[in-house]
Amino acid sequence: MFISHAVFTGFAKRLLASTLFVIVGLLALQSASAQSSRAGTGEVIAIRECKLKAGVDSVKFERFIMEKYNPAMEGAFPGVKSFVTKSDRGQKKGSYAHFFIFDAQKTLHAISPEGESEMAKWFVPFWEKTAAIRNELDMYLEEGWMATYTDYVVLR
Repeated sequence: MFISHAVFTGFAKRLLASTLFVIVGLLALQSASAQSSRAGTGEVIAIRECKLKAGVDSVKFERFIMEKYNPAMEGAFPGVKSFVTKSDRGQKKGSYAHFFIFDAQKTLHAISPEGESEMAKWFVPFWEKTAAIRNELDMYLEEGWMATYTDYVVLR
């Protein structure tokens, strides 16, 4: 049986087009599934700006942070780094900020479920364990410093 060149070429073109369509579809599905499997995996950098109360000695405050607060907060929360920083340069040079760095957005949402005002019950013992050192920090800072914040998610 003999197949004409024109028939074979038409069939080959249709086969090639169908194959390319399937490959493009599979690549699109793979890309979509790769993105969804990484959703919520970017770190969250939660920043709370800190202003010292009037009359607070900044040298004494910084000594407290370096010698007591930051060491006490190291490893205090699972999946979270927590520390106070001082701006070294830029528009807010010399100002202070508290950073919470969550290892993933999923961790933040597990600790502080979106839309809820209270932290998750499983996290409360960790938070309570640091109450004394956090209360000591509050003695240096203006009231309400934790209430104003910005959380940044690393886009992955």
